[in-house]
Amino acid sequence: MELHIGSSNQAKIRQLDAAVAPAGAMVAALDPASLPDVAEDAIDAIGNAQAKAVAFARASGRTCLAMDAALLLPDLGADEQPGVNVRRIPGAAGRPTDDEVLRYYADLCAGRAGRLRACWMLGFAIAVPDGPCFVDETTVQRMFVTPPSTLRRDGYPLDSLQQDPATGRYLAEFTGEAEQELWRRTIGVPLQAFVARTVERLRTPDVVR
Repeated sequence: MELHIGSSNQAKIRQLDAAVAPAGAMVAALDPASLPDVAEDAIDAIGNAQAKAVAFARASGRTCLAMDAALLLPDLGADEQPGVNVRRIPGAAGRPTDDEVLRYYADLCAGRAGRLRACWMLGFAIAVPDGPCFVDETTVQRMFVTPPSTLRRDGYPLDSLQQDPATGRYLAEFTGEAEQELWRRTIGVPLQAFVARTVERLRTPDVVR
């Protein structure tokens, strides 16, 4: 199954490709310039993923995979939770840069003894151009620590702040096969299962195309 994603974020494309490859699926990038802008204004990650997958599938005529994320920081109060607005920085005008995002969360972490628990709630959606859209979700546990890694990954600034609990390494330090193994280990199992279920449902005669 070939799944298309409309994104200029090469890190996200590599992440999804590595995660779904063992299921026999392949992620292909769509030209972002040919796709519509999508208002990511849902209250949760699944809603945003669904909106993107449907819009991209209809615009491209391809089966599209979308992923969105919401961030929960259990050590912070309810009114301090980023949720789906991970890049929204209080007092900032416009869309913050990667460096500004990293600095904001590093300051939050530094104010709490240099360690901040984090939980990513990931929403997945697969949409068929002339048919249905299927959704699923999973969670991934992380730890934010300071000081941040000196390494950076474009489009994923918080990878310089997050540690993988299984290895204690910053996410930004993973490259090549180690990076692919990280994504297979953390989101691969639920995403592969979701892709497999979607394929089976699309083969079912009562699924309206």
